[in-house]
Amino acid sequence: MTHFDLLGYGLEVEGASPSLVAWLEDYWGFSHIEVPSSAAVKLHVVASETITFPPDKPSTLNFPEGTVTCVNRDPIIWLGNATCGVHLKLEGAVTLEVWGDDPGLFAMLHMALTEVLRVKGLLPLHAAVVVENERATAFLGASGSGKTTTLLTAVDQGWQALCEDFVWLEPATLQLYRWDRGLRLLPDTYERFGHLVGDVPAVQAAGKRFVRYRDLGWTAPESSLSELFWLRRNNVKNTERQTMTNLEATRLLWEATGVPISRLARENASRSIPNILTQINPNCLLVGTAPFKLVRDGENSLCIDDARANHQISPEVSL
Repeated sequence: MTHFDLLGYGLEVEGASPSLVAWLEDYWGFSHIEVPSSAAVKLHVVASETITFPPDKPSTLNFPEGTVTCVNRDPIIWLGNATCGVHLKLEGAVTLEVWGDDPGLFAMLHMALTEVLRVKGLLPLHAAVVVENERATAFLGASGSGKTTTLLTAVDQGWQALCEDFVWLEPATLQLYRWDRGLRLLPDTYERFGHLVGDVPAVQAAGKRFVRYRDLGWTAPESSLSELFWLRRNNVKNTERQTMTNLEATRLLWEATGVPISRLARENASRSIPNILTQINPNCLLVGTAPFKLVRDGENSLCIDDARANHQISPEVSL
């Protein structure tokens, strides 16, 4: 049996192949807090011949990790098919049965483990996060909105990077846990910020240069969420902040957390998201064409254009 930390809940794996253990170590092998083994999630690798896959017509789930077919008998969920898949039981003692060796198995298992942590009460955030003095600022937005560029701009100015793409949020404490493995840089981003990366090892994937945090020496700083900003491209020079309505902030935070599969996970998110927004003042950041600085000033952050850095900061640009 192999044991992994699952953000404090534990994951006990039985019967896994070396390739599955290596994948779990790479993507889910974090050590955060210790809990008794009785709280652990059980994952068993079984033979496909032992599986009686339900005859229900499956639905199709689209996730960043891939497209997967699903039979949802909530709180029991089946992903994949009779030859390769995951059987997830979410009520009571949480268990997963895994079978087959299709390349899509890892995407299915990623979705299943993500759903487990959602049911446990955590929220996934697709965001870039920077930290200063244990206070984290998260930048959310659609692909191409400037999350990676804003993250590296802050790092270049002395902030610490927590994550470039994916982080787990504990809603009760606003504690954040890094969950991605490194930077994914487009060629123009690497050209601009290559001095932060240097000559550390990198691999090419989907047209991007992937550089691991461990090779950069970027440890995950302890942090709690203090600010949320939704990024949007702005075709004018200055980067500036705009307020947003609570309704818009709620919708965008739901988008950033993704769609839960199960009722339990949806209920947890429905309770957590409004509570988070009562503690965090959400804003929209219109990212302009000119370089800008991120600095803290007491309890606030300021986003200012470099060209105005030596001028008095007017109230409308305080974040």
